[in-house]
Amino acid sequence: MATRIKTKTLAAVPQSKNDCAQSIRLLGDLQREFERERAAMNDAIGAITQQHQPKLSDLQQRIEALQGGVQAWCEAHRTELCGEGDKLGKTANLVTGEVSWRLRPPSVSIRGVDTVLETLLRMGLGRFVRVKNEPNKEAMLNEPEAVRGIAGINIVTGVEDFVIVPFEAQAEAVSAQREDLRLQVALDVWTAYQNLTTATQTVRTTADLLASAEQSERVALGRYKAGVGNILDVLNAQSALASARLQRIQSLLDWHVSRATLARAVGALDNRLLLPPGERPAP
Repeated sequence: MATRIKTKTLAAVPQSKNDCAQSIRLLGDLQREFERERAAMNDAIGAITQQHQPKLSDLQQRIEALQGGVQAWCEAHRTELCGEGDKLGKTANLVTGEVSWRLRPPSVSIRGVDTVLETLLRMGLGRFVRVKNEPNKEAMLNEPEAVRGIAGINIVTGVEDFVIVPFEAQAEAVSAQREDLRLQVALDVWTAYQNLTTATQTVRTTADLLASAEQSERVALGRYKAGVGNILDVLNAQSALASARLQRIQSLLDWHVSRATLARAVGALDNRLLLPPGERPAP
């Protein structure tokens, strides 16, 4: 069978400035098509992986369970399988396969490398610290004349890379960024509006709560002065009134913050459109 030899596509050299511009446009089209195809490929790979992952996970669990069971039995019957004493072997043939015990080479595990290095050097155990020597390329670039002519060192400067940026590709990226910004602004405005709506309702609720607390305090105080109520009722009513006033102040603060947030989100806002009924200033 003959061997197929791949050759690079010959560069199509434009013959004029207009041809060059058309080639750049085509380049942008091909680049976008390439990205779409790569995205489709990644989606297909993801779909295939998702399709087969449950089966692979099940098989892996079964494999690990069987391996654990075989090892447990073999460990319990190692003498029977491999002999004992000096004749203790490391491999056993079980007809359908073999099992073996392999001694791992010695290893060192280190946690907290910086602390270990400091301790070794402080204790005079520098022989256990390995220092890697390597050429300092940054220093060579700063002093190229000092190393010029040394075999194996080649300092390259002044090399240009030719870059083509099709405008349509840029426009597409800018358009995508603009759309993301538009969606984010819309989300910010919607969120700010919902927060303001909630704050407005809270302002109305706390107004009713404050009016009710003031009425209760007046009634409790009147009953106490008339001698039919006790001081505890008055104190409770006054405490509820203080709490209602605090909630009223907090609700107004939250409302103003929400209004300012919405104003910032939309860029400009007529305050009169956002004031609760009964609190709008005269035109």
